[in-house]
Amino acid sequence: MGTTAAFARHGHAIMGSGACMAVKREKYAQAIDQINPQLPSGDDAFLVQYFREQGYPIRFVHHRETQCFVKPMTSWSALFKQRVRWGYKAPSFNDPIAQGLAFFVFLSNFAVLFALVWFAIGLDGRLWIYPAGKAVFDLFLLLPAIYTFEQKHLLRWLLPALLVYPLFVTFAASAAVFTHPNVIEKQWR
Repeated sequence: MGTTAAFARHGHAIMGSGACMAVKREKYAQAIDQINPQLPSGDDAFLVQYFREQGYPIRFVHHRETQCFVKPMTSWSALFKQRVRWGYKAPSFNDPIAQGLAFFVFLSNFAVLFALVWFAIGLDGRLWIYPAGKAVFDLFLLLPAIYTFEQKHLLRWLLPALLVYPLFVTFAASAAVFTHPNVIEKQWR
């Protein structure tokens, strides 16, 4: 949601959460057939991108009274399947910035794993600098979101998340590329 808010505030909304989205009924009716109905997930992100293409105003509203709380996935397996479903839709984005962001997230996390493996097996001792640099970069992205969304209790999980996230993202994105669409659709149902 931090990324969603940042892009929207800079006039380039690329995603949204259907859990907490307000859309005029007639605008939704106009858009519904244009937003990749063949995919098992992503209508919220495709809707935001379609509206931006049409020149409709898109705002990210952050007020406590407009917040929507969504229960988290209850297992690693459920979380992994959700991320695979999300990753599967990324190549279908019409927006080059949204596609680029998805590719950048994958590539930067894959690079962290690559650097850690090379460092661990002793091929290049200097490669620890890349994971450390990415962790600092991620902190600059995460800290404002943690404070904006009043989730300070999550700070205790920051270090473990910075260590696990590259592995998780790399495997989920790879699974999204190599998983047959029927499997993803079946999981969705």
